[in-house]
Amino acid sequence: MTGARRIARALACAAALAAHPAAADVTLANAWLRPAAAGAAEAPVYVDIRSTEALELVGARSPAARGAELVLVDPPDPDPTARKVVARIAVAAGRETRLAYLGSHVRLTGISRDLAPGMRVPVELTFADAQGRQRTIATEALVRGIVPRRPDDPRDAPPPPGDPDRTTGAAPPAR
Repeated sequence: MTGARRIARALACAAALAAHPAAADVTLANAWLRPAAAGAAEAPVYVDIRSTEALELVGARSPAARGAELVLVDPPDPDPTARKVVARIAVAAGRETRLAYLGSHVRLTGISRDLAPGMRVPVELTFADAQGRQRTIATEALVRGIVPRRPDDPRDAPPPPGDPDRTTGAAPPAR
């Protein structure tokens, strides 16, 4: 092979590599969600996203739910009417994009199993770059927080003040 051919081949390889830039480096950190019972309608997931290039979050999924939605809240707001389900959430290049409590988040829908404090729930986020190429990144969201105990049966609930004791039928002691 002549020197000119080697140079031409090297230039062709370099051009091919330039045409297909390396995928963005995406990191997910601090993923968490609150406890939820199997059958719950939803469980919001919060996570910090950092990328070396501008991307869009375009999807999510978890084996703990039947579906997932991207929810935009801009600016962060405790009012539920400020939440809007969207197809994409922008992820800035070189700085953190935070999906946080009272702000934008991923909403898991149709919770299929109990999510108890301390559990780690697999979550996958799908991103698209400017050319439309998609990439899915997996993480585990830590379930944290407390859930008040719900009575399984109305008879297990404590009686209201002044009601007879359900176990004995006796009236509460007079004060």
